[in-house]
Amino acid sequence: MAQQQPQIPGESQTPDVDQSPQSLDDKITVSASVLADLQAQIARLSQQVQTAGKPQRKPNDENMLPNAGDIDVSTLKSPVLTKTGWLVPEKYGSHPNALK
Repeated sequence: MAQQQPQIPGESQTPDVDQSPQSLDDKITVSASVLADLQAQIARLSQQVQTAGKPQRKPNDENMLPNAGDIDVSTLKSPVLTKTGWLVPEKYGSHPNALK
């Protein structure tokens, strides 16, 4: 007994289709103009790939981060990321009216 696929509302039932890849012996016939268009498109895409080259890498962010010792913590108003981690002002995030 064959298993029956679940029926999904709103989708039409289609018979099982053979999903195996086509053999290399299958031939497709196209006109010369369509073939020329396809070859021109392939040439354009190949040219785009060659001219694009490798993507530019961003410099290492760690080299752009400040040292923690170079920052005056008393002047901070918001957290700052440094090479060694985050520097957070002492009262940052605390509610001014909170019980102490």
